[in-house]
Amino acid sequence: MKKIFLFMLLIFVPAIVINSCDDGNGNGGGSSITDSPAGTFTRLFEDAAGSGNASPFWGGTDVKAQYLYTSDEISGNGLITAIRLQLSSATTTDRYCPNVTIKMGHTSLTALTNTWANNVQIGQGAEITILDNKTIEVPISDAGSWIDIPLDTPFYYNGVENLVVDFEKTSGCSANIMTTNAPGTSRRALSTAPDNSPGVAEYNTTTSSTPDGSHPWMQFVFSGGENTQNYGGTSNNSWPFSSSAPLRTQNLYLASDINGSGSITGIAFQLNTVSSAGSFTYTLKFSHATVNTLNETFSSNYSDTAVTAADSVTFTVPGDIPAGDWFWVPIPDDTFIYNGNDNLILEVATTSGTAFENLRVSARTGARVWANGATTTIGTVDTCVYHIKLRFHGGTLDVISDSTESSTKIFNTTLSGIMGLYHASELGASGTITSVYCRLNDAASTAASYDRFRLIIGHSSGTRLVTTPSDNFIAQHSAVNGTVSVPAGLIAGDWIEIPLAAPFEYNGTDNLVVWMGTYAASGAGVKHGCRLSSVQSQYTENLAYGLPGNSAVSAPVNQKLDLRLKIVK
Repeated sequence: MKKIFLFMLLIFVPAIVINSCDDGNGNGGGSSITDSPAGTFTRLFEDAAGSGNASPFWGGTDVKAQYLYTSDEISGNGLITAIRLQLSSATTTDRYCPNVTIKMGHTSLTALTNTWANNVQIGQGAEITILDNKTIEVPISDAGSWIDIPLDTPFYYNGVENLVVDFEKTSGCSANIMTTNAPGTSRRALSTAPDNSPGVAEYNTTTSSTPDGSHPWMQFVFSGGENTQNYGGTSNNSWPFSSSAPLRTQNLYLASDINGSGSITGIAFQLNTVSSAGSFTYTLKFSHATVNTLNETFSSNYSDTAVTAADSVTFTVPGDIPAGDWFWVPIPDDTFIYNGNDNLILEVATTSGTAFENLRVSARTGARVWANGATTTIGTVDTCVYHIKLRFHGGTLDVISDSTESSTKIFNTTLSGIMGLYHASELGASGTITSVYCRLNDAASTAASYDRFRLIIGHSSGTRLVTTPSDNFIAQHSAVNGTVSVPAGLIAGDWIEIPLAAPFEYNGTDNLVVWMGTYAASGAGVKHGCRLSSVQSQYTENLAYGLPGNSAVSAPVNQKLDLRLKIVK
């Protein structure tokens, strides 16, 4: 096993106190509700063609380098608390690099430009300083060792957009620190200069050289979030969510692939073709396993007592979810705590179904055992492994659409509001909702205080909205009826937090309706735009306009408001 060493961070600036509830975009918010510990996991980007490179830790040289990683390469989301780089060659003496600053930011780019400012803060949120002017010391280490850099400020990566990691080093290192880099196209923007004045940036602070392909192998260490098990396959399998039920399937996931541990509070499956609207009744179990390939007897594969996370639960999958997207299944009955050392078994037994959901799978020996019949004890072993997401507790829950439009109906100077329907298949977690966020579309926010703001939230049994508000809720819960403030300084893509004065207990099984808006605004009467999707059939009648608490809303439209939920358990 390759070693992992800890970078020693020698602090030359005052220590920063981090708000443990900060989401990495400067949108902190606390709650008196005690939360359970977050799960942790690590996602790895590496390439078979890796080679050594001194960037970004050149000796005797000032360096600014931006590196681009795609969402598919990271294959996860949540709060990044540390990053790791691999040494491509051994160090025989301790080496150090003073005055290192690292930043992260979301981006829409798939190739970097040679202008630093054009690569970040272009509509996907603020770039965040995650390590501020520290000295990084690398102890004597073997080639292939992973060097851990804990962050001053965690960064909340949304898993949808690509990521830029920005290194700035204003003093030379004591010697080159060679890291393993991968080839690519326009994945690194770089500027270097001799270090004549330690602590002063002598590289070009506006533009880089022509972007090239070299970017470091990197591990991203997450505290809470969605850990994607995507094996690159494109094959199709209609089990277990099928009208052919009753069916029983058991899948094996390797600990080395998951690379994490903690409370699993959600699970999603990837679609290989467009979804068909349907409902399913199923039981879902988790268990640890010491076997590396499954046996045909279901019970023999467990290494401990299986945890029933969903017991005869009925849920629906909306139609028209695009191929490649994911749907979450409810697991309301128990939480499985994964130990991170053993392999993981996921067992699904469906007793009924009204549609075929064609799931994306890959081939791996002994990955699945299946049988006709939900209680059948002996099945057939094959090579089919489902692509899944495991939600480890912690972080936030985001619903991000294509976000091509904007509405000022939530934060306005007149009476206005928006009602949005969110399917359980889009959410995939139960717990106490303590904050709701919308995603800012404005280029920059001006401070404003909305002193008659209302937010009504509640479970729903409907799959689309209707014009009579009470018919959209099983019961309405008044979560906010008072003042909500928007801070200055947010930029397009950042999230506006609305703390709930009365938190809401979401059961994870029913759909969710969020209805919010303004009765009046104080101060300068500033409007703020929140992002929503273009018109799409997969969002059939999921959004309507109307003031919270009124007797009617507008005719629902096929759109989705981008939403972030802070959920504690």
